[in-house]
Amino acid sequence: MVAGHAWVTEIECALQRIKESHHVVEVSLRRVQADYRFIAETIKSAISADSNLSQKQIAQGINKSTTWISRLLLWHTKGCISGSPFGDEIAARRKAKQLEDRIATSQSEEITADADLGQGSFFDCTGNYMLDCAEATFVRGRAEATFKAMSLMGACHALENAANVDRTTLALVRSSAIDERVFTLEKLETNLNKSIAAGNRALEEVRAARNDIPKLLEAAE
Repeated sequence: MVAGHAWVTEIECALQRIKESHHVVEVSLRRVQADYRFIAETIKSAISADSNLSQKQIAQGINKSTTWISRLLLWHTKGCISGSPFGDEIAARRKAKQLEDRIATSQSEEITADADLGQGSFFDCTGNYMLDCAEATFVRGRAEATFKAMSLMGACHALENAANVDRTTLALVRSSAIDERVFTLEKLETNLNKSIAAGNRALEEVRAARNDIPKLLEAAE
């Protein structure tokens, strides 16, 4: 039996701490939900008492956006089903951050592999550095070109992975005045248009390069 081992006791203590932490989190979430509900009920009561009071005035009074107010009231009207009015948004941001991290990691691995390939190209099959100036210059140019192409490939992967959004999801991106200063759908549209234009230019150059390769090989012979 292993019950008497010190590590068993240590693990049991850690499991107990985890259990207690989960309990604290659950209590905190219930308190957050209760406070959001209280705020929504207070706003509705204020509007009922003063028919001239608008959501915009309320937003200005508590330093929030009208979007924040409307989402809070909608959440309350639907019965406070989720833990908070902004739970879905938080989950979406977390998912977006995870996707961003995966893309960054993927691009880093691709670029690192290409850099290793470029460095290796400076050596011949025996491991000796190629001293011929013309050949070395050609290899250096090829490594740099491959590096740029791999970076472009990484950008393509990023767009492919990020293109699985729909208008319903995008309609939720504006949540507060702070977010609007950093990110808006208008800014996204502008950047996507720039990316599309840059992608079209790159596509034209790739096609032209593919057409030129046979000519260059023929000239080299």
